[in-house]
Amino acid sequence: MENKSETSANNKQVLTTSQAPTQSLKRESESAPKDLSTNKDAESLFVATAFTSATGEGEPLSLRTKMSLADYRSMLRQQLEDAQSAVSNNELSTEPDVQQTTTESAGKKIQTISITQPQTPALVNPAAVKAKVDQVVAKEVNDQDGEKFLQIPIREIHFVINGKQSNASKLKQFLANGESNLFKIMGNAINVVPAKQFSGKVAPVKLSVTTVNGDRHTVDYVTTILKPAIAYSADHQKDHVVFRAGNTDVPLKKANVQQVFFAKDGSNTTIINVTANGQTVGEAQIDPATEEINLVQLSGYTGQLDEITVLIYLKDNQVVKCSYQPVF
Repeated sequence: MENKSETSANNKQVLTTSQAPTQSLKRESESAPKDLSTNKDAESLFVATAFTSATGEGEPLSLRTKMSLADYRSMLRQQLEDAQSAVSNNELSTEPDVQQTTTESAGKKIQTISITQPQTPALVNPAAVKAKVDQVVAKEVNDQDGEKFLQIPIREIHFVINGKQSNASKLKQFLANGESNLFKIMGNAINVVPAKQFSGKVAPVKLSVTTVNGDRHTVDYVTTILKPAIAYSADHQKDHVVFRAGNTDVPLKKANVQQVFFAKDGSNTTIINVTANGQTVGEAQIDPATEEINLVQLSGYTGQLDEITVLIYLKDNQVVKCSYQPVF
């Protein structure tokens, strides 16, 4: 509508119009989903699962829930209905708003008429909304005890600091000895740089996560820091290459180790001479089937041996080193 003005000898009338931005109901219904963190059962309902390798590089996070797929779809559908209901309750009338005022200036009356065209919501196709809810991304998985759960990929991660979502990509978790574990958000994964001597389960880190389906949850993230080590047997004849997690030794296979080698002159080998002060006094052999290091004493020497480097190959060509210094 164009602006118009009419003027007379004693009266002046001004007509103005304005157009508010057009609002789409569909856009509103797809806005930030309802935060379920206020649900008293939220912590037990959704759990963040992740794997961090011994190098600290994390894999993409996912959520686990004991909800059935039908219940999860129903939850998403309810979120959409709640969002649409909120928009409908605040929806403006489609009738234009007309405001008229009269003022006097220099003995002349001036009438101002303001017409505001309200927001015009776009129509939403209910069938399209329902189809979107039904096409959720979730995987039904059985755990080691045979219990079923849903695994849902996470699209976006944020730290929650002092009860509020933060845009920080790094978070330090200070330990009692003054050192700290450093958590880094890398896309939809978290990398961990542990304190030098730390191993075991970290204290929970609170996250705000959004799944690929658009639902958002506040959950605790916990991961275990592994340290490569050699577990010595009582007689030091059959030692084990393990990962240490606090006071627990984790077998190599459970830590997704692919291969283990001794390092010798820039090459990898499963058999190596062991020395004392540079003199060969025995032999060590890695048995990939049993994850053991078998020691063979070839002389009458007893005492501390020279240090040997063990290379532990993880998946994706990640390698960690472990020092091995047995005693005869």
